[in-house]
Amino acid sequence: MGYDNEALVKKRHELLALSQSSVPSSVEAGEDIAEFLIDKFIHIEPPAIEFALYFMTIAAKNCYDGVSRKPGNIVLNWRKLMDVIPDSIVAVATSVSVPSWVLPFVGLYVWNKIWCGSEEKLTEIEATIIYALWKNRNRNNNKISEDSSFKKTNLARREMNLLELSRTEFDLGINRLLKMRCIEIENGVIWLREWVKIEY
Repeated sequence: MGYDNEALVKKRHELLALSQSSVPSSVEAGEDIAEFLIDKFIHIEPPAIEFALYFMTIAAKNCYDGVSRKPGNIVLNWRKLMDVIPDSIVAVATSVSVPSWVLPFVGLYVWNKIWCGSEEKLTEIEATIIYALWKNRNRNNNKISEDSSFKKTNLARREMNLLELSRTEFDLGINRLLKMRCIEIENGVIWLREWVKIEY
């Protein structure tokens, strides 16, 4: 069994371009951020070429062959990305200061495009919410209460020199994350989806 490494390289270039296109224009080092995201958030497995098939049709007396191709996978992993923020800020671009919310923002953009196939408009609000949820979750079960997440989001935003969110703004951001299937809510408790796998 072999692997279709050309397909992997092509998919990596597509994901790099997608990531780079989502970096806000006010932020420098878009290429570095896209590369970093591929390394820390996106894992690409090449399609497998399993075996050759040979068959013959009696009437036409022709022989045909083909190859069975098992799809490759793209794994998006929030834990891997969030574990390196804010330590990653210097590593992304040593000469450029990158706000903490930029990596989650680009991650959400990629997640939204390839997992949900959605054109949902995203802002730094969703990025700071997902950042705060991950940084303050119960590490045993990836859960956090809605009330606590509202407070922790505003604390994170203050630390990033961003305006605090009203409860309405927070709830709208949470609803966008629900639509994107990044989170689920049950009885006032938010569960964070750690990873997804998408075939290509």
